[in-house]
Amino acid sequence: MARIRVCFPHAAFYFYIREGNKLQECDTDKARSLRPFFQRMPFSHLRLVYPIFVVPYLPRHGTTGGCYRPNRVRRWLGQEHETGVSDADLERFVLEPGSGIIGIPKRKWEATGFKWTVLHEVAHSVDYARNYRLYPAGTRAADFDGVTAFPEGTNNVSEHAVEVYARIIGQAPNICRETAEFQRRGESQAAADQRVVGVLRRGPAFRSLPSSWWTDVGWPAR
Repeated sequence: MARIRVCFPHAAFYFYIREGNKLQECDTDKARSLRPFFQRMPFSHLRLVYPIFVVPYLPRHGTTGGCYRPNRVRRWLGQEHETGVSDADLERFVLEPGSGIIGIPKRKWEATGFKWTVLHEVAHSVDYARNYRLYPAGTRAADFDGVTAFPEGTNNVSEHAVEVYARIIGQAPNICRETAEFQRRGESQAAADQRVVGVLRRGPAFRSLPSSWWTDVGWPAR
């Protein structure tokens, strides 16, 4: 059975990376260090966050972060030899509640940039929810020129949008990191950041939010 730490409302971490599933202080400290960033999320988004499983590997030996919609969670069944997560745990914590799942491999959890991996996958869980897409219909990958999306070179609009959202709630100094892309547009760093944040402002997930939320997270309307 997993050791569980619920560090703040609506964010549950399940750890399967230590011998005997014994949680180490470094793991709890890391999880707690994310609390300020979760608190920047609107409550309507926070309640959509899937449980976060920190595991040796994702199913089929995956080593990058992954966010699985509810209809794809069954890919974890029969994968205890990779994930450490028994089918019984999966049933209890994910399938029975009808949730999706966020998987963070040990390699990513122990990396310096673990925060960005977690927040990127958290943003996916919001984007996957019905009526909470992060970007408006008709958005193209080119609308996010300057954003570093994963995997590198992808034209998947969702991957660009979740990266913008992750960097907003993660208090990144810059949203856009691909300088050559926005300079080709004749934009400054500030203009490029405002442009891509503006795309999210028009997304269904943000339409009902008061302007004060944007001010609180450091992106007042301009």
